Amino acid sequence: MGNYRVYRVGEDEPVRRGPAPPLGAPPPARPARSAGSRRRALLLTALIALAAAAGVALTWLYGREALGNAVGVLDLAEQTGRVPAWVLYGVPALGVLVVIGVTAYLAFGRHLSLKVLSLAVVVAALAAPGFALGWTNGVVNTVSERSEEVEEEVKATARELKPPLPGKPVNILLIGSDQQVEGDPGRSDTLLLVRLDPDTKSISMLSLPRDLLVDIPGVGSAKLNEAYSYGGPALAVETFTAVTGVPVHHFIRIDFAGFWHSVNILGGVYVPVDRRYYNSKYSAWKSIDIEPGYQKLRGKDALDYVRFRHDQKGDFSRMQRQQLFLRELQRQSGRWNRDWQ
Repeated sequence: MGNYRVYRVGEDEPVRRGPAPPLGAPPPARPARSAGSRRRALLLTALIALAAAAGVALTWLYGREALGNAVGVLDLAEQTGRVPAWVLYGVPALGVLVVIGVTAYLAFGRHLSLKVLSLAVVVAALAAPGFALGWTNGVVNTVSERSEEVEEEVKATARELKPPLPGKPVNILLIGSDQQVEGDPGRSDTLLLVRLDPDTKSISMLSLPRDLLVDIPGVGSAKLNEAYSYGGPALAVETFTAVTGVPVHHFIRIDFAGFWHSVNILGGVYVPVDRRYYNSKYSAWKSIDIEPGYQKLRGKDALDYVRFRHDQKGDFSRMQRQQLFLRELQRQSGRWNRDWQ
């Protein structure tokens, strides 16, 4: 058996010497981790798990509304096609895998510098949802802001409105816009008149079918919902008044984002769902999956419920659901008043 020597470059004296191992001998065993090292790894793992649990608890207690807003924004982004589906679902999944992998390395890795870098990655991954929630809250908060374009829209529509008389019924036209892509005016797929009568202290509702063939002023014969496409709320109000002979005193225009955000602010609306509403995400229609029963509908589910029309009655059943939703919203208004006191 021979001997071996290990030299540093440029030095004559060996820094290590000894008998050479026999041919075919197994490599020397890796030294076992000390009990202290194992305890530190377990402690680090426990701290990371505790931090994750605390994050989940804080999100549940204080961030559910913001999380609902974030989900709604992502859903709208998917509907409009501005963000590919693989980004919406792939990026969060990749983030989870990164956090799991880096956490495992923090607990069982050996190099301190890489541990510090890994810890920074974990902190960034855990902080990213907070920044995302803040951003989506900022997005949905702009729903109530009135731009110059909206101001012009309001002024133009005001010329078609009639001033309400004191002590007399007030008519409010709800215009539901299906605008999803910037630059496309969309259509008024929902035209619902709400009549408030102070004498009888009652609320009445009248819906007109979206595909009703009417004479649109300045346009000619066309579907009722196309009036909004040609002239915005002003022409929609003018057409509604011409068709029904009912004066409109006020109007409310709302789009998808405004609807689900308003419902979320109210904490949801309890609705008696008569049956299961289902469209597969692979179908040609908007996906929906709502089970029957009396339940609270929030954001996306509420929007899907009032938009659904792919059954035998089509738009007529949708108008019934929309009126039911508004009646339940009005009936439960006392609950929100108590919540906000």
